[in-house]
Order: sequence, then C-alpha cells, then structure tokens
Amino acid sequence: MKKLILLSVLTIFMSSCSNDDGGSSPVTETKYYPKKIDYFNRDAQGVETYSATTTFSYNENKQVSSINYMGYGDISFTYNSDGLPTRIVSSFSNNQMVSEFEYNGDRIVRLSQTGGSFGPYNVGYNASSRTYTYETLYQNYSFTLNSLNDLIKWTRSNNTNSNSENRELTYKTQGYGFLYNIDFPIAFYLQFVSLGFDLERFISIKPLEKNVHVNNNGQYITEYTNTLDANNYVIESILTALGDTNGAGTIVRFEYQEL
Repeated sequence: MKKLILLSVLTIFMSSCSNDDGGSSPVTETKYYPKKIDYFNRDAQGVETYSATTTFSYNENKQVSSINYMGYGDISFTYNSDGLPTRIVSSFSNNQMVSEFEYNGDRIVRLSQTGGSFGPYNVGYNASSRTYTYETLYQNYSFTLNSLNDLIKWTRSNNTNSNSENRELTYKTQGYGFLYNIDFPIAFYLQFVSLGFDLERFISIKPLEKNVHVNNNGQYITEYTNTLDANNYVIESILTALGDTNGAGTIVRFEYQEL
C-alpha cells in the first residue's frame, strides 16, 4: 500500500513539473504595426497606376513618431505620460502647422494652433454620443467616435454662409484595420486639427465598409472591398463609387511590421 501511495505522489509531482516547464505557458499574441500604405489608381480596363506611398516611423515606446504623407510632407507626434498626443507638427514645403492639445483625463479640452488661421479654442465633449465639438471664427466642427475610437462622423459648417460638408463612415465587424494596434485614433486626430488630410478614408481600427461624403455639390458614396491576410489584418482595400461597375477606383495596399 505504501508503495502505491508513493508512486501516486511521484506521478503527481512529475506531472506538475512538466506543466511548469512550459505546458501552461501563456501564448503571446504578435502585434503588427502600420509600416506603409501604397496608393494606386485603377482605370476602367483594370490597369493599375502607382500614385504615392505613406510611411510610418516609431519611437522607443512603439508610438508613432512621424508619418511621411504621400512622399511630400511629414507629420510628427509628441506624447504625454498617458500616451496621448500633446503636439502634432505638420511640415509641407515651407509651411509648418503646430497643433497642441490640453486634456482633462483622456478628453481633449483645448486646441491651440500656430502657423495657420486657428487660435486657442475650447473643445466640448458629449459623453453619451462620444462627440467632440469646437468653433473657430469661421467654422463649426463636430467629430463622433464609436466605442473602438474609429471616427464615424465629422461635420464642418461655415458660420458666414451655407457651405457645409460631412462624412459618415461605417466599418466591418470582421478582421483588423491598419490602426488596430495603435493606442490612439490617428485618423481622428488628423481630421480634428483640420490640416486637410483625408486619412480617415483609408485607415482605421476596424476595416472600412462604406464612406458617405455630403457637401453642397451632392452626395458621394464609396464602398470598400477588403482583403485580409492569414492573421485577419487588412492588406488591401479597393475603393469604388456606389453603383460604378466599370472597374475604376482607388486601391490601397497596407504593409505591417513587428516592433
């Protein structure tokens, strides 16, 4: 009987050691960070023509330090201790715009800009709708985010005339967008500071599905056909106008990197 008890204890001990040696080790998920975007135009015959490339660089904390936008300008980022952008500097040709943010916790409460037409402006926030608003001398701005911090709607209206425009974006539930592993919504910030970038049309946390753009000239709807890789990250999006069956459109291809 004593031999049987001893044998049982040894068996349990050996099994425990085997688990400690690696059988129960947690699996670490690989994170893929944005590296570059290649843009192509496709004509009605399906012929692709290369247009431009946007590239991403990082600091030692795996935060986006700069973006080279389509090869003709740079956007750099500075962060606070919470990992939120406090300063965005855009440099294009001889023009430079500096945008600085003040926060209450993780909410933007003030925007200041130099090198352009903006002064310091207080920023409102509606928590129930997740909407930021601010007003300049000539324009009213509104930006709404979903629970994943993808931009779902932005509007811009002129205070002195009837000119206005808005964009509404919807997203796929399947797969991961180009910005999935970035800790702050880049597309939202760049549209928020009104520098003229349209990256929200191309990059997001979840893959894009539809973009509805309305201005005084009418309504324009873009649909997205996405290709995912083996890890479910979007590697290609084909942008086509709603109802356009001739094959023309814009193609964006995404490349990632491990940091």
